[in-house]
Amino acid sequence: MTVAMAVLAAVAAIWWLLRDPVPYSLHKTPTVTVTIHAEKSKYPDIQQTTDDVDLLVKVYVQRLQSGDASDLARIGAPWYTGRQRAARELIDRYGAHADGPVEAIVQEPVVPYLAKAP
Repeated sequence: MTVAMAVLAAVAAIWWLLRDPVPYSLHKTPTVTVTIHAEKSKYPDIQQTTDDVDLLVKVYVQRLQSGDASDLARIGAPWYTGRQRAARELIDRYGAHADGPVEAIVQEPVVPYLAKAP
């Protein structure tokens, strides 16, 4: 029984590691140039928020640049039913701009913990 449980655990771990990559990870290509700054703020944690969203913004810009709506839709909230359509609209609108250097400024949130990066 112990051996069967160990084998089952090993198979589950291998399956977990080999499944689709985490949606919030950068692909090897295309490469993106993204600079992220914190807005001048009276709140001391704005820089930490900026550091926290750094990878997410880079992933987002990379998905816009690649033009793959399905890949971009994967980073959206799972409960949002219009992800594929919204991703296609974002690619059509901003995809061409993702080829060059991108600058994002993290603004302090109107609602606590909901910062935005225009």
